[in-house]
Amino acid sequence: MTTTPSPASFRFPVAARYAGMESSPLKDIFSLAAREDVVSFAGGIPDPELFALEDVTACYDWVLAEQGHRAPQYGVSEGELEPREQAARRVSRDLPTDASQIRVTSGSQEGLFVVAQAPLEPGDVVLVESPTYLAAVQAFSVHGARMIGMDTDDDGVIPEALEEAIRTHHPRMVYLIPTFQNPTGRTMPIERRQAVAEVLRSAPTCH
Repeated sequence: MTTTPSPASFRFPVAARYAGMESSPLKDIFSLAAREDVVSFAGGIPDPELFALEDVTACYDWVLAEQGHRAPQYGVSEGELEPREQAARRVSRDLPTDASQIRVTSGSQEGLFVVAQAPLEPGDVVLVESPTYLAAVQAFSVHGARMIGMDTDDDGVIPEALEEAIRTHHPRMVYLIPTFQNPTGRTMPIERRQAVAEVLRSAPTCH
Protein backbone atom coordinates (compact mmCIF):
# COMPACT_ATOMS: atom_id res chain seq x y z
CA MET A 1 0.00 0.00 0.00
CA THR A 2 1.32 3.43 -0.90
CA THR A 3 0.44 6.75 0.64
CA THR A 4 0.49 10.16 -0.92
CA PRO A 5 2.19 12.82 1.18
CA SER A 6 0.13 15.88 1.98
CA PRO A 7 1.12 19.22 0.39
CA ALA A 8 2.10 20.48 3.84
CA SER A 9 4.81 17.82 4.07
CA PHE A 10 6.69 19.15 1.03
CA ARG A 11 9.58 21.49 1.85
CA PHE A 12 11.24 23.14 -1.12
CA PRO A 13 14.96 23.92 -0.87
CA VAL A 14 15.93 27.58 -0.60
CA ALA A 15 19.22 29.42 -0.90
CA ALA A 16 21.68 28.96 1.95
CA ARG A 17 21.42 32.63 2.91
CA TYR A 18 17.82 31.99 3.98
CA ALA A 19 18.63 28.90 6.05
CA GLY A 20 16.87 28.98 9.41
CA MET A 21 14.72 31.97 8.46
CA GLU A 22 11.17 30.88 9.24
CA SER A 23 9.77 34.41 9.23
CA SER A 24 10.95 37.99 9.55
CA PRO A 25 10.35 40.72 12.13
CA LEU A 26 8.56 42.89 9.57
CA LYS A 27 6.25 40.07 8.51
CA ASP A 28 5.38 39.38 12.13
CA ILE A 29 4.74 43.07 12.84
CA PHE A 30 2.41 43.51 9.86
CA SER A 31 0.61 40.24 10.53
CA LEU A 32 -0.21 41.48 14.00
CA ALA A 33 -1.09 44.98 12.79
CA ALA A 34 -3.56 43.53 10.26
CA ARG A 35 -5.78 42.20 13.04
CA GLU A 36 -8.98 44.21 13.48
CA ASP A 37 -8.66 44.18 17.26
CA VAL A 38 -5.17 45.73 17.24
CA VAL A 39 -4.11 49.37 16.95
CA SER A 40 -0.40 49.12 16.14
CA PHE A 41 2.17 51.88 16.44
CA ALA A 42 5.00 49.52 15.48
CA GLY A 43 4.77 49.26 11.71
CA GLY A 44 4.46 52.86 10.57
CA ILE A 45 0.96 52.12 9.28
CA PRO A 46 -0.97 55.32 8.46
CA ASP A 47 -4.59 55.99 9.26
CA PRO A 48 -6.61 54.93 6.16
CA GLU A 49 -8.74 58.04 6.63
CA LEU A 50 -5.70 60.09 5.57
CA PHE A 51 -5.31 58.41 2.18
CA ALA A 52 -5.83 60.94 -0.63
CA LEU A 53 -7.95 58.54 -2.67
CA GLU A 54 -9.42 61.21 -4.94
CA ASP A 55 -5.98 62.53 -5.85
CA VAL A 56 -4.62 59.04 -6.50
CA THR A 57 -7.64 58.19 -8.64
CA ALA A 58 -7.16 61.39 -10.64
CA CYS A 59 -3.52 60.51 -11.25
CA TYR A 60 -4.39 57.03 -12.49
CA ASP A 61 -7.14 58.42 -14.73
CA TRP A 62 -4.74 60.96 -16.26
CA VAL A 63 -2.04 58.36 -16.90
CA LEU A 64 -4.44 55.93 -18.55
CA ALA A 65 -6.05 58.69 -20.64
CA GLU A 66 -2.83 60.39 -21.74
CA GLN A 67 -0.34 57.50 -21.68
CA GLY A 68 -2.58 54.47 -21.93
CA HIS A 69 -0.43 52.88 -24.63
CA ARG A 70 2.66 53.08 -22.39
CA ALA A 71 1.44 52.57 -18.84
CA PRO A 72 0.61 48.82 -18.99
CA GLN A 73 3.77 48.03 -21.00
CA TYR A 74 7.14 46.85 -19.71
CA GLY A 75 9.55 49.68 -19.02
CA VAL A 76 13.20 50.21 -18.26
CA SER A 77 14.63 48.84 -15.01
CA GLU A 78 15.42 52.24 -13.53
CA GLY A 79 11.85 53.52 -13.95
CA GLU A 80 10.10 55.90 -16.32
CA LEU A 81 12.10 58.93 -17.41
CA GLU A 82 9.58 61.61 -16.39
CA PRO A 83 9.44 60.85 -12.63
CA ARG A 84 13.22 60.39 -12.59
CA GLU A 85 13.64 63.82 -14.16
CA GLN A 86 11.28 65.32 -11.60
CA ALA A 87 13.16 63.64 -8.75
CA ALA A 88 16.50 64.81 -10.14
CA ARG A 89 15.28 68.41 -10.27
CA ARG A 90 14.18 68.21 -6.66
CA VAL A 91 17.43 66.64 -5.44
CA SER A 92 19.40 69.20 -7.46
CA ARG A 93 18.19 71.93 -5.11
CA ASP A 94 20.95 70.71 -2.80
CA LEU A 95 23.07 68.28 -4.85
CA PRO A 96 23.57 68.40 -8.65
CA THR A 97 21.78 65.30 -9.96
CA ASP A 98 20.48 64.08 -13.32
CA ALA A 99 17.89 61.45 -14.22
CA SER A 100 20.55 58.80 -14.90
CA GLN A 101 21.41 58.86 -11.18
CA ILE A 102 17.82 58.18 -10.07
CA ARG A 103 16.16 54.77 -9.79
CA VAL A 104 12.45 54.32 -9.05
CA THR A 105 11.65 51.45 -6.66
CA SER A 106 8.48 49.92 -5.27
CA GLY A 107 9.01 51.32 -1.80
CA SER A 108 12.07 51.74 0.38
CA GLN A 109 12.53 48.02 1.03
CA GLU A 110 13.24 47.29 -2.63
CA GLY A 111 15.70 50.18 -2.63
CA LEU A 112 17.50 48.79 0.42
CA PHE A 113 17.61 45.31 -1.11
CA VAL A 114 19.11 46.61 -4.36
CA VAL A 115 21.66 48.73 -2.50
CA ALA A 116 22.67 45.68 -0.45
CA GLN A 117 22.71 43.31 -3.40
CA ALA A 118 25.04 45.39 -5.55
CA PRO A 119 28.15 45.89 -3.34
CA LEU A 120 27.89 43.45 -0.42
CA GLU A 121 29.69 40.12 -0.17
CA PRO A 122 29.22 37.68 2.73
CA GLY A 123 31.24 38.88 5.70
CA ASP A 124 31.39 42.53 4.62
CA VAL A 125 30.91 45.07 7.41
CA VAL A 126 28.15 47.67 7.33
CA LEU A 127 28.32 50.43 9.93
CA VAL A 128 24.90 51.46 11.25
CA GLU A 129 23.49 53.79 13.87
CA SER A 130 22.47 52.17 17.13
CA PRO A 131 19.53 51.69 16.95
CA THR A 132 18.79 51.54 13.23
CA TYR A 133 15.99 50.64 10.81
CA LEU A 134 14.78 47.06 11.24
CA ALA A 135 14.13 46.47 7.53
CA ALA A 136 17.65 47.62 6.63
CA VAL A 137 19.09 45.10 9.09
CA GLN A 138 17.05 42.41 7.38
CA ALA A 139 18.19 43.43 3.88
CA PHE A 140 21.86 43.56 4.82
CA SER A 141 21.73 40.32 6.82
CA VAL A 142 20.24 38.36 3.94
CA HIS A 143 23.29 39.29 1.87
CA GLY A 144 25.66 38.06 4.54
CA ALA A 145 26.77 41.43 5.90
CA ARG A 146 27.99 41.89 9.45
CA MET A 147 26.55 45.02 11.05
CA ILE A 148 28.43 47.10 13.58
CA GLY A 149 26.46 49.63 15.64
CA MET A 150 27.93 53.06 16.35
CA ASP A 151 27.35 55.37 19.29
CA THR A 152 24.79 58.12 18.78
CA ASP A 153 23.38 61.08 20.68
CA ASP A 154 20.38 63.37 20.23
CA ASP A 155 21.91 64.71 16.99
CA GLY A 156 22.58 61.31 15.41
CA VAL A 157 25.78 59.37 14.88
CA ILE A 158 28.78 60.83 16.71
CA PRO A 159 31.49 61.79 14.18
CA GLU A 160 34.32 60.55 16.41
CA ALA A 161 32.57 57.20 16.82
CA LEU A 162 32.09 56.95 13.06
CA GLU A 163 35.75 57.75 12.43
CA GLU A 164 36.91 55.17 14.95
CA ALA A 165 34.55 52.50 13.58
CA ILE A 166 35.81 53.06 10.03
CA ARG A 167 39.42 52.84 11.17
CA THR A 168 38.76 49.67 13.18
CA HIS A 169 36.35 47.70 10.99
CA HIS A 170 37.15 48.82 7.40
CA PRO A 171 33.47 48.74 6.35
CA ARG A 172 32.14 48.15 2.88
CA MET A 173 29.32 50.57 3.53
CA VAL A 174 27.95 53.05 6.09
CA TYR A 175 24.18 53.24 6.48
CA LEU A 176 22.77 56.38 8.12
CA ILE A 177 19.30 57.94 8.31
CA PRO A 178 19.88 61.68 8.82
CA THR A 179 16.25 62.82 8.53
CA PHE A 180 13.46 61.44 10.76
CA GLN A 181 15.65 58.50 11.77
CA ASN A 182 13.84 55.22 12.26
CA PRO A 183 13.19 54.24 15.03
CA THR A 184 14.26 57.32 17.06
CA GLY A 185 12.61 60.00 14.91
CA ARG A 186 15.54 62.40 15.32
CA THR A 187 16.87 64.63 12.56
CA MET A 188 20.58 65.38 12.21
CA PRO A 189 21.30 69.15 12.34
CA ILE A 190 23.34 70.76 9.58
CA GLU A 191 26.51 71.07 11.67
CA ARG A 192 26.47 67.35 12.48
CA ARG A 193 25.78 66.46 8.83
CA GLN A 194 28.79 68.48 7.75
CA ALA A 195 31.01 66.81 10.35
CA VAL A 196 29.80 63.33 9.35
CA ALA A 197 30.26 64.10 5.65
CA GLU A 198 33.82 65.23 6.30
CA VAL A 199 34.61 61.97 8.09
CA LEU A 200 33.17 59.94 5.20
CA ARG A 201 34.99 62.00 2.54
CA SER A 202 38.32 61.43 4.25
CA ALA A 203 37.81 57.67 4.74
CA PRO A 204 39.45 55.70 1.90
CA THR A 205 38.16 52.35 3.13
CA CYS A 206 34.47 53.30 2.71
CA HIS A 207 33.18 52.63 -0.80
